[in-house]
Amino acid sequence: VLMCGLLVGVLMDVTMGLVGVNTIASLLTAYVRPLMLRLAVGKDNATDGGIPAPMQVGAGKFWAYASVFTAVQCTLFFTLEAMTLQYLLPIVLKIVVNTIATVMLVWGVASVFAPRNYNNSF
Repeated sequence: VLMCGLLVGVLMDVTMGLVGVNTIASLLTAYVRPLMLRLAVGKDNATDGGIPAPMQVGAGKFWAYASVFTAVQCTLFFTLEAMTLQYLLPIVLKIVVNTIATVMLVWGVASVFAPRNYNNSF
């Protein structure tokens, strides 16, 4: 997970012309992912290296996981991008709007690609 976070961060930094902002945010988010996964979906439903799907963990737990995970990523990214709290209101606005939009996109993608015949045995 950490290597994927590093790769995604570096690729985004190179693409966007940023100097390590995505790399730092992606690595920190990847590092705390297991903790966020256990807190959001419960220790029994958290699988090592697995990606939770709405059909697997339930819609409420998936929304909680996706929202917390995305909010942490957006908070780290936009705070590091601004590098000052002088623009606190625009930073908070960016975090809220981007978190909502991203969670809705993640829900849509997860709903399309989730296995339809998953046996929820939890």
